[in-house]
Order: sequence, then structure tokens, then C-alpha cells
Amino acid sequence: MLASLPLSLSAAPALSAAQIRTWQADHTRVSAIALRLLSANLDRCPDARHFDFGYLALNLAPDAAGAVRDLWSTAIGLTPQPQLVVITPNGPAAAAGLQVGDRIAAMDGVAWEADPAPRAAYFTAARAAQAAGHMTLQVDRAGGSVTVTLAGATTCAVSVALTTAPGYNASTYGTRVEVQAGVPTLLTDQDELAAVVAHEIAHALLRHSGPGQEAAVRDPARRARIEREADALGVRLLLRAGFDPMGAARATPRLDRANRGPLSRMMGLYGSYMPTEQRVAFLTEQAAQARAEQANPAP
Repeated sequence: MLASLPLSLSAAPALSAAQIRTWQADHTRVSAIALRLLSANLDRCPDARHFDFGYLALNLAPDAAGAVRDLWSTAIGLTPQPQLVVITPNGPAAAAGLQVGDRIAAMDGVAWEADPAPRAAYFTAARAAQAAGHMTLQVDRAGGSVTVTLAGATTCAVSVALTTAPGYNASTYGTRVEVQAGVPTLLTDQDELAAVVAHEIAHALLRHSGPGQEAAVRDPARRARIEREADALGVRLLLRAGFDPMGAARATPRLDRANRGPLSRMMGLYGSYMPTEQRVAFLTEQAAQARAEQANPAP
């Protein structure tokens, strides 16, 4: 619900104000997709659920470098007070009338303090609200104050974030999915972007990575198997959330061209993935099977 920006310019990607605003808009797309996927597939995570309140808040860390502070302040008006920078469409925050730019003054009656020392009480309240599935937020807006009560949406306990890294990849570690900023720029089609998110969520639901599994994930044979498993589950997650499962087959060649250089293409190097044409065929086959399963569910 709350994150701080990097503490120093050396730790932050070199971005322009326009790129930050693009990241903000694209994060909204990714968040909406993630909420649909994680809400529509609850039976895949019966023992691992949490509450999504449908917003992302950021604040400037007190010791952030001056250039970082100036850039993010110029781009989206960020200050040391937590600010809502993403509101997920159709999520709880949007339904309650919260707006991008609202600044959090208090959560469940506990004020955000400018001094870091007494701020622990706010984070305690935030953790309690996350666990309980409901919260009351007091936000500052245009010189006034607005108080709203939110009930979190129950979703699979997987977090999905759009990073500011400019690449065209996505990754999963444990239950955290990260999508690089180049992906939504490349995949303007919503079903294709959803396919990337669904593939990574599939890794999380299948528990393919996490603490203690690093060596196993580096094994080429196992890595090839888990990528195939994530492809198969990913198209089913898409279909159940109302996306076109063929988005995965369409996105694959586009991502391949963006990620693999001329030498890799010339030498036929695909790492842990199937060759592109073979993977497209597999994804197409899995999409057809998923539709058949949906039309004729097992007794």
C-alpha cells in the first residue's frame, strides 16, 4: 500500500518526467489486469489469499537525493506525504471515490507523521488494515479533507508491480511479480499484456520460485518444464478472467523480437523457452484446450 522512492539518485533509474508519467499510466493498466486475474482465479489459491484495496501510494523518503525529489515532484507532484499515484479501475479505492493525487493524512485514525520516529504507529495501522480487509482513510484533496472507508477485494496473495526498468521482461520471485516498463509500451493490446501478467502469476501460484529454490531454477531441464507449466496455466487464468487466451500466442513473437538480438536469432538460442514457432503452437493448442474445458467442465 505504501512504498518509498529510492533514497539516492544513484539507486534510481535515469528517467524523465514524461517517462514517470507514462509509468504511472501503464501501472494503472497492469494493476487493472492483475486485479481481474487474481480475483477470477481464487480457486487456484484456497490457502493463500489477501485483500487488495486498489491503490498504490508513494512518498518521497526524507533523505532522498535532491535530484530525485525534484524529478518526482515535477513529474507527478510527489511530496514526503504519501500520495495515491495509481487507482486501479474497478477496484475498491475507485469505487470509494479516491483520486490520483489524494494525499493520505491518516489511516484508521492514526495520522501520518512528518517525523519518522513516531511513524511506526501508522505502519502498524496499515498492517492491521491489510490483515483485516478494511480501512478508513483520511486524505487531503485540494485544500480540503475527505474520509472514506474501503473494503478490500479478496484476491490470490500475489503482488504485481510495474517497475521503472526499461526492458521487455517480467519475472517472479515467490509471490512477487515484476513487469518491466517496456512491456506495456510494446504490448498495447490488453489481452497480450494480460498474457505476460498471467504467465508470471502462474509461476507464483505453482510455487516455481522462492527462498531455497534458486539452484533448482537454474537447472535447464527444470526451467524448461516450469516455463511450459506456466504457459499452460497462464492461458487458463486468462480465459477465466475474461481475456482472450490467444493473447499469449500473439504476444510471444513480439516479445521474442524485442528481447533477442540478431545473433541469438541467427543461432537459434532460446534459453529455457521453446523456439518461438513451437511455443506459439503450444500456446495456441493450450488456448483451444482451455476453451474446451470451459465449455465441457469435468464432473
